[in-house]
Amino acid sequence: MCKIIVGNKVDCKENERQVSFAEGSALAKKYGVEFVECSAKDNYNIAEIFTAIGKPIKEKLIEGEGSKPNNSNIKIDAKNMPGKKEKNC
Repeated sequence: MCKIIVGNKVDCKENERQVSFAEGSALAKKYGVEFVECSAKDNYNIAEIFTAIGKPIKEKLIEGEGSKPNNSNIKIDAKNMPGKKEKNC
């Protein structure tokens, strides 16, 4: 199982945030998982989050946990993700 903690709304001013970077990092460290901040509004780190989740899944599938996939059908590349927005909403 792949777990990460994601802090959204990194585009907000520091005094408007509900959770600081330090608090998010500390929680992630406590649970032994990665911490990533993002902004859905600015499309910042969105693709990277899905890539961080998808790569370990792909590796486990290739290693033989579960059914053997056709490796040519598994493409995890944040740069070429379908539907990637170039501009804000």
